[in-house]
Amino acid sequence: MKKTHLSAILVLGVCCILVLVLGVVKSQNDSNTETLTEHYYEKIKEIREEFSFEGFAEVMQDRTNIMALPMEYPQINENGIFLDLQKLLVYKNDVTGTTVFLQITCDPMVYTGENQWLSSMSYSAEMFNLLNIESYDTNTPKVEIASNSFSYCGIVFSTLVFSNENSEPSAAAVLLDFSNKLITFLVEKQ
Repeated sequence: MKKTHLSAILVLGVCCILVLVLGVVKSQNDSNTETLTEHYYEKIKEIREEFSFEGFAEVMQDRTNIMALPMEYPQINENGIFLDLQKLLVYKNDVTGTTVFLQITCDPMVYTGENQWLSSMSYSAEMFNLLNIESYDTNTPKVEIASNSFSYCGIVFSTLVFSNENSEPSAAAVLLDFSNKLITFLVEKQ
């Protein structure tokens, strides 16, 4: 009988410790999410107020551009209110027409704490529509597109540049220049 009581007390003690540990972990996660979200809003403000790209003007200002979201979007709070954790900044060059889209997002639920390069790609009609390949088509968009995406301090920065075909500098060159200036800015502000 004493062994049964002792076992029950031990099981109860382990359960209490487990509940306590889980509560502390949840509290830390909630605190980290709040801190990351605050950091996200600070970065948006810094970029809007202090970052510039020579020859380009930011044209979105305070406007937002949110595409349709799935009904089960994880960043809708318990009251059904969308948590605005994305911002689109658009930089346009009035001379060349080249446009840079900078999408800044924050997802505290998947934040790993690591800075990482996520993706990069480009398109030009010249590259993807060569005369000597089977898929040649005279009806091809006459644009250049380049994009990349990286996470820095829990925030994801996705950049898309598009320009007219054969623009100088090319969309890829503008993307490289813009990304380097943005990364330098972010590191200096850290």
